[in-house]
Amino acid sequence: MKKLLITAMLAAVCGGVEAQVVNPDSIIDGNKYAKTEEWPEDGHLPQFRNGNEDLFRWLSFYVRYPKEAKKHKVEGRVIITFVVEGDGSISNVEPVQSLVHFVNKEKALKATGMTEEEMTNHFGNLFQDEAIRVLNSMPNWKPGIQFGRPVRVKYTMPLNFAQP
Repeated sequence: MKKLLITAMLAAVCGGVEAQVVNPDSIIDGNKYAKTEEWPEDGHLPQFRNGNEDLFRWLSFYVRYPKEAKKHKVEGRVIITFVVEGDGSISNVEPVQSLVHFVNKEKALKATGMTEEEMTNHFGNLFQDEAIRVLNSMPNWKPGIQFGRPVRVKYTMPLNFAQP
Protein backbone atom coordinates (compact mmCIF):
# COMPACT_ATOMS: atom_id res chain seq x y z
CA MET A 1 0.00 0.00 0.00
CA LYS A 2 2.78 2.44 0.85
CA LYS A 3 4.45 1.80 -2.51
CA LEU A 4 1.22 2.70 -4.32
CA LEU A 5 0.81 5.84 -2.23
CA ILE A 6 4.38 6.95 -2.72
CA THR A 7 4.36 6.15 -6.44
CA ALA A 8 1.33 8.39 -6.79
CA MET A 9 3.10 11.11 -4.83
CA LEU A 10 6.26 10.73 -6.92
CA ALA A 11 4.34 11.26 -10.13
CA ALA A 12 2.48 14.19 -8.64
CA VAL A 13 5.52 15.87 -7.15
CA CYS A 14 7.66 15.55 -10.25
CA GLY A 15 4.92 16.75 -12.57
CA GLY A 16 2.71 18.99 -10.48
CA VAL A 17 4.76 21.06 -8.09
CA GLU A 18 4.68 24.81 -8.43
CA ALA A 19 7.36 26.93 -6.78
CA GLN A 20 7.40 30.66 -6.14
CA VAL A 21 10.10 32.83 -4.64
CA VAL A 22 8.83 34.76 -1.66
CA ASN A 23 9.73 38.40 -2.13
CA PRO A 24 9.01 40.44 0.99
CA ASP A 25 8.92 43.67 -1.05
CA SER A 26 6.09 42.50 -3.32
CA ILE A 27 2.56 42.00 -2.09
CA ILE A 28 0.15 40.26 -4.45
CA ASP A 29 -3.42 39.62 -3.28
CA GLY A 30 -2.33 40.17 0.32
CA ASN A 31 0.45 37.55 0.07
CA LYS A 32 4.17 38.18 -0.04
CA TYR A 33 4.92 35.95 -3.02
CA ALA A 34 6.40 36.99 -6.33
CA LYS A 35 6.49 34.42 -9.10
CA THR A 36 9.72 34.02 -11.00
CA GLU A 37 9.90 32.65 -14.52
CA GLU A 38 13.47 31.36 -14.35
CA TRP A 39 16.24 30.91 -11.83
CA PRO A 40 19.65 32.47 -12.39
CA GLU A 41 22.48 30.10 -13.35
CA ASP A 42 24.05 30.37 -9.91
CA GLY A 43 20.76 29.57 -8.16
CA HIS A 44 18.69 26.49 -7.41
CA LEU A 45 15.35 25.48 -5.93
CA PRO A 46 15.19 24.02 -2.42
CA GLN A 47 15.90 20.31 -2.16
CA PHE A 48 14.89 17.74 0.42
CA ARG A 49 18.08 16.26 1.90
CA ASN A 50 19.43 14.11 -0.95
CA GLY A 51 16.69 14.78 -3.49
CA ASN A 52 13.28 13.46 -4.48
CA GLU A 53 14.03 9.78 -3.81
CA ASP A 54 14.94 10.64 -0.23
CA LEU A 55 11.76 12.72 0.07
CA PHE A 56 9.62 9.79 -1.08
CA ARG A 57 11.33 7.38 1.32
CA TRP A 58 10.72 9.86 4.13
CA LEU A 59 7.06 10.30 3.16
CA SER A 60 6.55 6.53 2.88
CA PHE A 61 7.77 6.14 6.44
CA TYR A 62 5.84 9.02 8.03
CA VAL A 63 2.54 9.28 6.11
CA ARG A 64 -0.22 7.40 7.90
CA TYR A 65 -3.40 6.56 6.02
CA PRO A 66 -6.28 7.66 8.28
CA LYS A 67 -7.70 4.49 9.88
CA GLU A 68 -11.32 5.54 9.43
CA ALA A 69 -10.74 6.30 5.74
CA LYS A 70 -9.10 2.92 5.29
CA LYS A 71 -11.98 1.19 7.09
CA HIS A 72 -14.61 2.79 4.81
CA LYS A 73 -12.45 2.51 1.66
CA VAL A 74 -12.16 6.23 1.08
CA GLU A 75 -9.37 7.68 -1.04
CA GLY A 76 -8.32 11.29 -1.34
CA ARG A 77 -6.03 13.94 -2.69
CA VAL A 78 -4.93 17.05 -0.82
CA ILE A 79 -3.45 20.04 -2.61
CA ILE A 80 -1.22 21.70 -0.04
CA THR A 81 1.06 24.73 0.05
CA PHE A 82 4.10 25.30 2.20
CA VAL A 83 7.13 27.57 2.32
CA VAL A 84 10.73 26.38 2.45
CA GLU A 85 12.40 29.16 4.42
CA GLY A 86 15.86 30.57 3.77
CA ASP A 87 17.20 28.32 6.54
CA GLY A 88 15.49 25.24 5.02
CA SER A 89 12.74 24.97 7.62
CA ILE A 90 9.11 24.39 6.58
CA SER A 91 6.44 26.98 7.41
CA ASN A 92 2.99 28.20 6.35
CA VAL A 93 1.60 24.70 5.69
CA GLU A 94 -1.94 25.13 4.39
CA PRO A 95 -4.33 22.84 2.53
CA VAL A 96 -5.77 24.43 -0.60
CA GLN A 97 -8.22 21.74 -1.67
CA SER A 98 -9.28 18.20 -0.80
CA LEU A 99 -10.80 15.71 -3.18
CA VAL A 100 -12.45 12.57 -1.84
CA HIS A 101 -13.35 9.36 -3.67
CA PHE A 102 -15.53 6.64 -2.15
CA VAL A 103 -14.80 3.14 -3.43
CA ASN A 104 -18.30 2.11 -2.28
CA LYS A 105 -20.27 5.26 -1.48
CA GLU A 106 -23.55 3.53 -0.55
CA LYS A 107 -21.83 1.20 1.90
CA ALA A 108 -19.92 4.11 3.47
CA LEU A 109 -23.10 6.20 3.76
CA LYS A 110 -24.87 3.37 5.56
CA ALA A 111 -21.92 2.54 7.83
CA THR A 112 -21.18 6.11 8.91
CA GLY A 113 -24.76 7.40 9.17
CA MET A 114 -23.62 10.64 7.55
CA THR A 115 -24.93 12.47 4.53
CA GLU A 116 -22.76 12.52 1.42
CA GLU A 117 -21.75 16.12 2.12
CA GLU A 118 -20.88 15.33 5.75
CA MET A 119 -18.79 12.35 4.66
CA THR A 120 -16.96 14.35 2.00
CA ASN A 121 -16.13 17.09 4.54
CA HIS A 122 -15.21 14.61 7.27
CA PHE A 123 -12.86 12.47 5.19
CA GLY A 124 -11.45 15.51 3.39
CA ASN A 125 -10.55 16.94 6.81
CA LEU A 126 -8.91 13.65 7.85
CA PHE A 127 -6.69 13.71 4.75
CA GLN A 128 -5.90 17.41 5.24
CA ASP A 129 -4.98 16.86 8.89
CA GLU A 130 -2.57 14.08 7.94
CA ALA A 131 -0.97 16.13 5.16
CA ILE A 132 -0.50 19.06 7.56
CA ARG A 133 0.90 16.80 10.30
CA VAL A 134 3.44 15.22 7.99
CA LEU A 135 4.64 18.45 6.39
CA ASN A 136 4.92 20.19 9.77
CA SER A 137 7.13 17.34 11.03
CA MET A 138 9.36 17.36 7.94
CA PRO A 139 13.07 17.98 8.58
CA ASN A 140 14.82 20.98 7.08
CA TRP A 141 15.49 21.11 3.35
CA LYS A 142 18.52 22.53 1.61
CA PRO A 143 17.32 26.11 1.00
CA GLY A 144 16.77 27.66 -2.39
CA ILE A 145 19.44 30.02 -3.63
CA GLN A 146 18.85 32.98 -5.91
CA PHE A 147 21.55 35.49 -6.82
CA GLY A 148 23.86 33.83 -4.28
CA ARG A 149 21.48 34.29 -1.34
CA PRO A 150 19.08 31.90 0.42
CA VAL A 151 15.45 32.67 -0.46
CA ARG A 152 12.02 31.60 0.79
CA VAL A 153 10.19 29.46 -1.75
CA LYS A 154 6.50 28.60 -1.70
CA TYR A 155 5.48 25.18 -3.01
CA THR A 156 2.08 23.87 -4.07
CA MET A 157 2.01 20.09 -4.07
CA PRO A 158 -0.60 17.32 -4.28
CA LEU A 159 -0.53 14.43 -1.79
CA ASN A 160 -2.50 11.37 -2.85
CA PHE A 161 -4.05 8.84 -0.51
CA ALA A 162 -4.96 5.66 -2.42
CA GLN A 163 -5.70 2.11 -1.35
CA PRO A 164 -4.39 -0.86 -3.33
